[in-house]
Amino acid sequence: MVKQVALLPAGCQPWNRGVCAASNDHFAYCATLAIYIYKLDSRFKEFRLLSIMSEHKKTITSISWHPKDPDIIASSGADLHVFIWSISKQRSIAVLSSGIKDMPVCIGWNYHDNTCLGIISGKGLLQVWHYMDKNPPAIVKDSTSFSSYVTVFRWHPKKQGVVVFGHSDGSISILVIDTRTYSVAGSKSVRHILAPEVEDDDEADPITALAWDPLSTEYLLIANRHCGVRLVDVTTRSVITAFLPPSTAAQVQTLSWVHNAPGMFVTGDVKSGVLRIWSVSKVSPIENIRIKKSGFHDVHIISTTQSSSTHNSSSNNEHHDISSTSEAKSPSLTAHTHFALPHVQLVCTFKDGGIGLYDLGHRRWRFLRDQGHLETIFDCKFSPCNPNHLATASFDGTIKVWDIMTMQTVATSAGNEGIIYHMSWAPADLGCIAGCTAKNGIFIWSMDKGKVIKRIHDHGEYSVFSVSWSQKDSKLIMSCGSSCYCMIHQVDGKLIHKYKHPAAVYGGDWSPHNKEMLATGCEDKIVRVFYMGTTNSQPIKTFSGKHHHNN
Repeated sequence: MVKQVALLPAGCQPWNRGVCAASNDHFAYCATLAIYIYKLDSRFKEFRLLSIMSEHKKTITSISWHPKDPDIIASSGADLHVFIWSISKQRSIAVLSSGIKDMPVCIGWNYHDNTCLGIISGKGLLQVWHYMDKNPPAIVKDSTSFSSYVTVFRWHPKKQGVVVFGHSDGSISILVIDTRTYSVAGSKSVRHILAPEVEDDDEADPITALAWDPLSTEYLLIANRHCGVRLVDVTTRSVITAFLPPSTAAQVQTLSWVHNAPGMFVTGDVKSGVLRIWSVSKVSPIENIRIKKSGFHDVHIISTTQSSSTHNSSSNNEHHDISSTSEAKSPSLTAHTHFALPHVQLVCTFKDGGIGLYDLGHRRWRFLRDQGHLETIFDCKFSPCNPNHLATASFDGTIKVWDIMTMQTVATSAGNEGIIYHMSWAPADLGCIAGCTAKNGIFIWSMDKGKVIKRIHDHGEYSVFSVSWSQKDSKLIMSCGSSCYCMIHQVDGKLIHKYKHPAAVYGGDWSPHNKEMLATGCEDKIVRVFYMGTTNSQPIKTFSGKHHHNN
């Protein structure tokens, strides 16, 4: 029996916004086609991978955890499908496969209807699906009259039918929806308000995050990419506080309220892994913590115990009577560090695919998958000299080397190679890997130097499907591709041999017994064996893929 002994999870995709979620003692994030669910193991106080759920045929665009049932999570995809998943059953329990007009950019549960999920496209078409009914999703009338694309939306947790939309031009819209007729109350709804003031020549300043204040029915936190974070009163349509980032280079990608510390919220920067802790009573951050080199993609709060009001500690009693954000006083940094935030952990995802759980009370990582592939892995190979090193090559343009004992990356190539189809380790302990790409030829990456040390472009614009480093002669590398050639190069890039084929060549390998013998696999279903010791470029043997069957 084959038994799985370890798993290298994919990274969190950086393309769509709402691909990370948290609920009680669970959190989830999305690779391209799969949802990874983690659960707190109460015995060891560690989060462990619970399940990997995958049904979407195209990239997942958003996930949303049910606000009242931690067993249910929803997902939408570029395949125009929406799935409702049961965490305990580890499978989908409902699917919407027709009726979605445009690709969903965001989904979200209605807090006042346990079976109701909102689905919105970038153009602003809001559809409402009751997943236990067999009816198609209802279209919310007048939900498309926006002049700017929708980037994110949020149902109001306390006011039924109220939804806020963030737009790519930096404005917000608030619609009041009659949940019986699914029409918009025009007199109570407003569109494209509170856009930040920008110069005419400035680029658009899109909304990157929205969060209703847990202590107020009227307050809303808004994050714009450039102008930063504002606390606004949606009733008076006014800005209460504009929070000032330390510099113009600090651009906010994500934010989250800290629910067991009233008046506190955190933000993550898009260009660097800087986490900032804020209080509504101060315009500048209380603390800036660089927790990773790569920029943030998303952040979610997990409180592993009940809110601070359930604790008997006298240190927490100062927060008990706070009923609105405007009453929240900023305690000292020491108080927040050691008392108000002891049980707060942040699920953080990053632009490089990294995913981790950061303990805000102790200022340290509880768990960190520093990197993970963002796309399909096309090849994996163990190192010829280190049995614990496994290299992987991906559609995302990177090669990563993993230590299978710690399940952590020990090295990663810089990326930007396009699609990497195949790779091959250099023999012995040379510490180099050759990779072949869809459009960028062949490259040799030095793991020790951390950079590409050679590029070979003799296949031109054609895709290279196979690369093989000779294990008997470390100077020779073979490559095959859609150019219809198998080529032999020296590691300095000099072309030694070219073997013409009648169609694309998908594979090639060296003989383990003779350093001058090699074999190729061609689209014409024929395997050819070549011998470099002769000047003849014709194969010395061919094997046909045709089979004869007796009736």
